[in-house]
Amino acid sequence: MCGILGYWGADSSQENIKLMTEKLRHRGPDSNGTWSDPQEPLYLGHTRLSILDLTENGNQPMVSSCGQFVLVFNGEIYNHLEIRKQLSHKWIGHSDTETLLAAITRWGIEVTLKKLDGMFAIAVWDRKTQTLSLARDRMGEKPLYFGINQGTFYFASELKVFETHPHFKPTINPSAIDLYLKYLYIPSPYSIYNGIFKMKPGHYVQISNHGRDVSPQQCYWDIKSVAMQPKNERPFKEAVDELESLLSSSVKRRLMSDVPLGVFLSGGIDSSVIAALAQKQNNQPINTFSIGFNEKKYNEAHYAKDVAQFLGTNHHEHYFSANDALEVIPKLADIWDEPFSDSSQIPTYMLSKMTAQKVKVALSGDGGDELFYGYTKYLLTNQLWDSIRSIGPKKAQLAVPLLAMADGISRPLRTLMPKSSKAFIALERIPKLKRLIPMVKSQYDAFDVFNRNWHFDIMQSNPTYANNLDALNGHVRLDNFNDWMQLTDCLHFLSDDILTKVDRASMHNGLECRAPLLDHKIVEFAFGLPVHHKILDGTNKRILKEVLYRHIPASYFDRKKAGFRVPIEEWLKGPLKAWSGDLLHSQAFKNQNYLDSDKIIKMWEEHVHSKKRWHNQLWSILIFQQWLQNRTL
Repeated sequence: MCGILGYWGADSSQENIKLMTEKLRHRGPDSNGTWSDPQEPLYLGHTRLSILDLTENGNQPMVSSCGQFVLVFNGEIYNHLEIRKQLSHKWIGHSDTETLLAAITRWGIEVTLKKLDGMFAIAVWDRKTQTLSLARDRMGEKPLYFGINQGTFYFASELKVFETHPHFKPTINPSAIDLYLKYLYIPSPYSIYNGIFKMKPGHYVQISNHGRDVSPQQCYWDIKSVAMQPKNERPFKEAVDELESLLSSSVKRRLMSDVPLGVFLSGGIDSSVIAALAQKQNNQPINTFSIGFNEKKYNEAHYAKDVAQFLGTNHHEHYFSANDALEVIPKLADIWDEPFSDSSQIPTYMLSKMTAQKVKVALSGDGGDELFYGYTKYLLTNQLWDSIRSIGPKKAQLAVPLLAMADGISRPLRTLMPKSSKAFIALERIPKLKRLIPMVKSQYDAFDVFNRNWHFDIMQSNPTYANNLDALNGHVRLDNFNDWMQLTDCLHFLSDDILTKVDRASMHNGLECRAPLLDHKIVEFAFGLPVHHKILDGTNKRILKEVLYRHIPASYFDRKKAGFRVPIEEWLKGPLKAWSGDLLHSQAFKNQNYLDSDKIIKMWEEHVHSKKRWHNQLWSILIFQQWLQNRTL
């Protein structure tokens, strides 16, 4: 696992590439290197976190034995030993980097990409054709930014690297801010800066003509086509057997390492099945890691501990407080280097920091919800649309004034009720329905509203980008709407939120994180399942749970899904009140030209005085403002 970067077309100063490489030191603290072409103003940089072949034979940038290709690579190729068997090559070391470079030399970039099983971001320079190729793994586990600014082409694992170059002059894209506020992240292929893009998962680009010509992003593995495949109506037990086999194989490949390794364990379905299969393949207790919070309703560490004791793992846990979070928050804007406000970034960072003190590689359960129908929002979307469709969208609109009246009547009642009571939860839905119904004209709209953070405009200018998930994924249509929701989450939420969160949190601490559930064979298997193998009679993740229960009794998981949450609502009224108030009452916030500062300050006052709950919306504003203040634009 590493950091990669480069530029083409700027001045010929070696000092710039060294400074930019140093900016990625956290991703690769073990070694770093740079390379420049004597014939072209092209520079490559690399920082290395040594996982396979810890010798200098694995260092990068790496030049092919024929001298034609130069490679910088971030990630792991899990099938690189099988690929080696297909190549006639004199090997110097045993790194997957050397394997990848030899494969590209033999087959070219596109054929090689289709053969790879792994997570990666790749940049390879062809000295003969003077062509630079960039590529990203199928599911988007590893990040890759690229674009042209002031006549120079740049690429890097993280956006902050570009800002180190003296010729890089960024401008903020207001439409990207709009997308960020809606979804808490900026969806691919966009970034916060004009002219700079994220490589879409499963795609590659080629750059030529002295860095001035960039091809459209080309797809080498299309998850949309995967989602459109016919369903395999096999018996349920047969499908469970196949999934267990695929998962066992995926976990085994991801246990490949020359350094200590462990597993993130939350005590939920996804991480527990990974821990169980990893422990089954080890003779010694594996390391498992979890964190807890002193606030009881947010804490699930005891569930993880119970699972760890059953499996017999070497378990590590640590409890964090609001004061610990206060130490992390000032770092968030730099770690994620463009606006990103999924508040679970805080516990993910804390978990990564703790884990990195013991091991260099950790396996996670990411991907289970998206592939096996794990999110409650899938059920809620169907329920909302079924309700609206049953009375007709036009008649549903007539209910909005009645809901507004009911909201006004119920508001004082809600202040007297426990927030956990069924009556409070029912009344709490009234203002949400009042806001949501006018936005829902189709089932695709219904899904979008359950993914949105904001349901009203807070921007000072109108966005020009596609402003909903259906438009972002190209209005693709599938025979089954449930498959469409899962596909849309894989295209955006998984890669741009979940995997971005894990990559930055782990790599900032020098930790490599691997996700066995995202093996492309498992993804293809999951989309080939009929829906009733994933959910039946209200039981979601049905097939994944069946695999898990072969290794851990179902009684360990007899509870509601909670997610990886932190008590942001309470913290903004307590330990984070001063920090948030200072940001929102600063002159810098009042002078920014993107958001309605008066409206936001009013929302903050309503929240801290417990008049309304605006914590999720405020968190997105606070993170954006912190990011903005850390930049000189």
